[in-house]
Amino acid sequence: MPLRFHNSLVYRALKFFLLLIAVIGGIALVVNYSLASAEIKHRSLSQIKEVLNAIEPSAQISAYLNDKSIAREIGRGLIKNPIISQVDLINSDGHPLVSISRGKRYTDSDTKVQRRLSSPFDSSVAVGTLSVVLDSDKLNQEKMRYLISVLAPTFLQTLAVAIAMVWTGLAVLLPKVRVFLKDIEDLEVQNGQKLDANKYQVGGEIARITEYINGLIDRMFAALNSERELRQASETQHKQIAAIIENARSGIFVADKTGKLLSLNQACQAIGLRHGNALSPGCNIVDMLPPSLDGASNQITKCLGKAQKLHLEIFLPPQNGKREMWLQLNLTPIDQDTAQGVINDITALKSESIAAQTLARTDPLTQLGNRLGFETEFNRRLANTGDGKQSLTLMSIDLDQFKAVNDTYGHDTGDQVLIYVAHQLQQITRNSDYICRMGGDEFNIVLDDISQEMSAKLAGRIVGRLQEAIVLQPDQSVQIGASIGVVFVPKGGKVLADDLLRKADKTMYQVKHGGRNNFAVVNFVDNTNELSDSKEHTSTG
Repeated sequence: MPLRFHNSLVYRALKFFLLLIAVIGGIALVVNYSLASAEIKHRSLSQIKEVLNAIEPSAQISAYLNDKSIAREIGRGLIKNPIISQVDLINSDGHPLVSISRGKRYTDSDTKVQRRLSSPFDSSVAVGTLSVVLDSDKLNQEKMRYLISVLAPTFLQTLAVAIAMVWTGLAVLLPKVRVFLKDIEDLEVQNGQKLDANKYQVGGEIARITEYINGLIDRMFAALNSERELRQASETQHKQIAAIIENARSGIFVADKTGKLLSLNQACQAIGLRHGNALSPGCNIVDMLPPSLDGASNQITKCLGKAQKLHLEIFLPPQNGKREMWLQLNLTPIDQDTAQGVINDITALKSESIAAQTLARTDPLTQLGNRLGFETEFNRRLANTGDGKQSLTLMSIDLDQFKAVNDTYGHDTGDQVLIYVAHQLQQITRNSDYICRMGGDEFNIVLDDISQEMSAKLAGRIVGRLQEAIVLQPDQSVQIGASIGVVFVPKGGKVLADDLLRKADKTMYQVKHGGRNNFAVVNFVDNTNELSDSKEHTSTG
């Protein structure tokens, strides 16, 4: 861009200095004019006072005698003075003895000089007043002549200084600045070129600026080299991270706050949340979930919208010939608009966990539930009963004559009998009923949504079935029986688990002591959160 003179530093400096000179000159002119005015006025007044001192005796006599002729002579003499424009001689009675003026008369003026006239014989007696008024035009002319004589040399000197400054700026400074700017414009910074500091006066301002610009160029190249190295290192690190992410077994993706996938790795693409549809950039992770997982979809949408962390396990049921799948999803906000997600297939881990839990809660001999499984399931169903969702029936079964079979035929035969009993219980009860072996020859059954009457009928069938002979081999059979204590809890019944178990055991032992091979049903009611009286009846199967 070419240098415009009115925008240059030299032009602005010259303009500032000329303005400063003009202001200082104006102030000096005003001050000198004021001083000159005071000086001229002082000299004029001094002259008038000398004149008045000379004619004062004559004026005293004229005023004392009221002699107008003498007064006129005095007035004519004074008015001849070029700086006096008005003369007034007044006696003690206030009557003018003479009043002469040249031009306009002044009744009051700051240039008026007034002298009190006293008696020639007694200075304490006033006989009149003599006043003169100086001519303002004459005074101004004197002032101008004085100013011209004093200020003209000063003005010429100031003008010479201003001209010298303008010439210095235009002829000396501006060309140097233009050359300096041209050197900067021609500088090839991209090639590392620098200004020649020796071209300018060492220690001068332009030389200092040159050194500073060269220092900036050095720092800029150092910063560029550092930035280039950092960028190369960042690109290398980015490639390494991208390779790790791309080859990771976990599915890794980035999504916006609406769930739209912005990027994802191969493992993520291979998962496919909705069977048959693989994840790909541009699709929405929420839309990929099956309709049955609205709860998970809502959690993901809420997490993305509010930039919150989320840890979620998602179960995908079998569909279109695909196996069931468990996925673990972790969402972590990157900023307000995007989040990073990690998906892991935890189906194998879940299967192992479920298998371990099942094994821990399963009786290895009968494949029924064990005591641990019973406690978990019983407490869950009992809570539903207390909430008024369903009724509950608990059967406590103890086999009769089992010890004799075990002692007579051995433990292997006893195990076969237990397996047989478990099989019969599974056939008689519903799939929703929970059967467990509590240990030895004790079994418990938990039944939901079954009436007290149906509970009694079911207990009777079990007693009848287990009374039948058990054929172990073609030539060997055994006979056992069962004593069953049945406790019925209606919907909304507030019952403690331990109280219910004790009631079922007590009822079962009452049956056993009453002759075995039978059952008894107890209606357990607790409407006040405390154990109320029980209504019991016994039925014979």
